[in-house]
Amino acid sequence: MGANSRLAVWAIFVLEYAVMVSAAPERTAYIKRNPLNLAVIVLSYPGLPAIFGLVRLARLARFLRLLSS
Repeated sequence: MGANSRLAVWAIFVLEYAVMVSAAPERTAYIKRNPLNLAVIVLSYPGLPAIFGLVRLARLARFLRLLSS
């Protein structure tokens, strides 16, 4: 599955969640009652592995700077 198709599937999930929130009579209550939907959207973001890779790289740089002090 290519990067574009992963992004397209993720965008469909985001669109579906946005429609459900906007159609709910009480938006805040809908979000509170369905936290798993929001968690799936946030945690399945296609760019998340790259972000975690940058965080690991930053931690390595900080560690190396600590060693050189």
